[in-house]
Amino acid sequence: MTTMTKAEFDATVGRSRLPLDAATREELFGVLGKLDAMVERVKRPKPREAESALIFVPE
Repeated sequence: MTTMTKAEFDATVGRSRLPLDAATREELFGVLGKLDAMVERVKRPKPREAESALIFVPE
């Protein structure tokens, strides 16, 4: 579920000045919930092992 209403989304797209037609706006608004979920996943702290440069041992 998205945290943004259709009106808020339209205002945000309008401020971005991206040349999006109505069909593209509708498609983006339809997947906004999935994008919100991805953003939340990225914000979570990662374990030390997630950074390969910290655990890589060169030969």
